Amino acid sequence: MEAKDVNALYLIQTALSHEILPWIAFATSSKEAWEILLVKSVGGPIFQARKLSDLQKEYKDMTMMDSETIHEFTGKLMELVFRMKSCGWKVEDKELVKKIISSLPSKFDKVLVDIAETLSISILIDCLLVHEYNIMRQVQEYSLEESVADSVDVEESLQEEAEILYSLNEITQCQVASMERQGEVLSVVQENRKMLMQLQKQMVALMQHTF
Repeated sequence: MEAKDVNALYLIQTALSHEILPWIAFATSSKEAWEILLVKSVGGPIFQARKLSDLQKEYKDMTMMDSETIHEFTGKLMELVFRMKSCGWKVEDKELVKKIISSLPSKFDKVLVDIAETLSISILIDCLLVHEYNIMRQVQEYSLEESVADSVDVEESLQEEAEILYSLNEITQCQVASMERQGEVLSVVQENRKMLMQLQKQMVALMQHTF
C-alpha cells in the first residue's frame, strides 16, 4: 500500500504544471496532495457549505421569464443544479421536476398538471417543448390572419382613394369645359361690342354728312 501511495503521489506530481506543483511540494501522501488540490480548485468543506447556501437561494428564487424559451430556462436551471451538486448537494429528479413545473409562466399552467410529478426530467422537458411549439404556431397563424386582414383593408382603402380621384377628375373636366364655354361666350360678346361700336361710328358720320 505504501508503494502504491508513493506511485500515486508521483503520478499526481508529474501531471501538474509548474505553477500548481508548489502547492503539493510538501505533501507526504497522495491523499494529502489530492485534498490540497481539491481545496485549491473548488474550495474546502467550509467554503463549499457557504457557496451552497448562496446557490440554494438562487435556486429557490429562479423562475422562467415570459421572454425565455424552455431550452434557455432548463439549461440555466440544470447548470445551477450542477454547481450545487459539485458543492455536495444531493437532490432527486422528482424534486427537480417539481421545481421546473412551479417555475413556469402562466401560459404553461394547464400542461401536465396531474401527471407531471410522475415524469422524468427528460420527458417533462420534451412535453414542454411540444407545448411551447404549439403556442408559437398559434401565434404565427394569428399574425398571418392579422396580416391578411390588414392587406384587405389596405386594398379597400386604395380602391376608395381611386374612386375619389376619379370623381375629382370628372369634376375638374366639367370645370374646364365650363370655363371653355364661358370663354366662347365672352369672345362673342366682345365681337358684338366691336360691331356695335362700328355701327355707332357710321351713324355719327352719316348724321354729320346730312347736316
